Amino acid sequence: MIPQLLAIALCAAPEPPLATVDGVAIPPEELRERARLSPGSRLEDLLEDLINDQLLSVEARRQGLMESVEVKRAGLAERSKRAAALFVERELNTAVKVDEATLRELYRGSADSVHPRRLVYTTKDEAQKVLERLEKGATWEAEARSSMDPDGAARGGDFGWRSRNQLPKALVEPAFSAPLGKLVGPLEVDLGWAVLKVEERTLGNDADFAARRESLTRFVQEQSRVQVRQHFVSQLRKQYAVTLDEAFLTGTGTATEASAEQAAHALATVGQRTVTYGEVLAEMGKVLGGRQGSHFSGTTVKKEFAWTLIDQLLLEEAALSRGWGTKPELEAAVERVQRYVSVRVLADKLRAAVPAPSDAEVEAYYRERPADFVRPPSRTCSHILLATREQAEGLKKRAAKEDFAALARQFSLDGETGQAGGALGNLPDPLLAQIEKDEPALAKAMRSARPGEVNGPVQSRAGWHLVRCAAVTPAAAVPLAEVRKNIAGRLLAERQNKAVDARIAELRKGARIAVDKGALEKLRAPAK
Repeated sequence: MIPQLLAIALCAAPEPPLATVDGVAIPPEELRERARLSPGSRLEDLLEDLINDQLLSVEARRQGLMESVEVKRAGLAERSKRAAALFVERELNTAVKVDEATLRELYRGSADSVHPRRLVYTTKDEAQKVLERLEKGATWEAEARSSMDPDGAARGGDFGWRSRNQLPKALVEPAFSAPLGKLVGPLEVDLGWAVLKVEERTLGNDADFAARRESLTRFVQEQSRVQVRQHFVSQLRKQYAVTLDEAFLTGTGTATEASAEQAAHALATVGQRTVTYGEVLAEMGKVLGGRQGSHFSGTTVKKEFAWTLIDQLLLEEAALSRGWGTKPELEAAVERVQRYVSVRVLADKLRAAVPAPSDAEVEAYYRERPADFVRPPSRTCSHILLATREQAEGLKKRAAKEDFAALARQFSLDGETGQAGGALGNLPDPLLAQIEKDEPALAKAMRSARPGEVNGPVQSRAGWHLVRCAAVTPAAAVPLAEVRKNIAGRLLAERQNKAVDARIAELRKGARIAVDKGALEKLRAPAK
């Protein structure tokens, strides 16, 4: 008995720390999280980053930076977010009892299927006459020509396989009760009056229901939780009298960029906090990846994202008012976020203390690295994209006498460049080299085109191209005036990073750092 208890105790024992910094442990879960955020990085490097962060966080605390606005704001945001999650999990997501009848009804909705023929007519009388003709031997294909259901009409009334959930409500009972092959109707449906015949039918069975019971139960419980959450949030919207500035959102159209003033615009207020337009755009960027257009970034989409953020704030306010923000289980996560932000604040402070490079230093950097500031050879090119070689050959003859840009605007299948007279812009050698990897023939045509002459037709995956390019602009040194700001920024960034690294090196000299290589290997083992 004792060995069994010992085994259980050992299994339940927490994982040993990967490292300690002046006695403070760095647990495996922190490295796992860092690895998740930095896929492909070496665990040793990530652990070194965690050690450095710990040293910097202690220094930040010593300098009083834990009391800074940034750290306090980050801590409050994390506490609010986690309090809301805890509140939803433990108070809103209460256990939902699912009865047998509900489960079986849900199961039958997807497991029971029929393969019917269906014709639809404007009046009951029309449908009755069709039914009588079918009973006397008329073909479904012939009668389907006058059906109001265009899809069914094209397939002789064949409605295809449909589950119970996919059938129109008016057809469910007759489809599953009528004998196979028997004509049924007229039945009133949304489009008019229908005539129905079920050709095949499959029904779920007890064994399959038993196999799916657990997943069906989870689905019902999750749907119930969603409904409870939605109802609760709708009540909070009324309680806080939240309104959304829809007029502002409408005025932004489908744009996914904003000025500083637009980004700071408050769309709604929840208690003492606001949802800004910049926050909405940031959330859209995470989910939509910068895609733009009415379906991706139109007013309706922006409203949905805005209300999602508003509802999150409402849940956070509700959770905090009910005391969920004081739960002990939140403290570790809040403290971890505050440490992370304090490290960033300290690093920013160290960087801000670094003086900007002088003009003389910028000029010296420019002189010492002439190869870094050379503009490669380039060509300014235009093209016309056409569907066939014959079209391209015909247009090439016209291009010898007519304006190339006008022809591009009229005939090019590339709408974006066509509107600009076929202009592809200035193409430096590195860009032409990239084009050459995907479309070697097109790149060759651009390189070999005589200045001002139309080259082609040449084929790409998009179609057939006519190409016209200007003379090659030879490589040349980029004037200092054009790159001065860039060099200054590069120099400053290098020195700022060195300042942070130097401070870390100083802190490491006096620190007691111990790394458990065995624990690190155990962490690495599952990935092998």
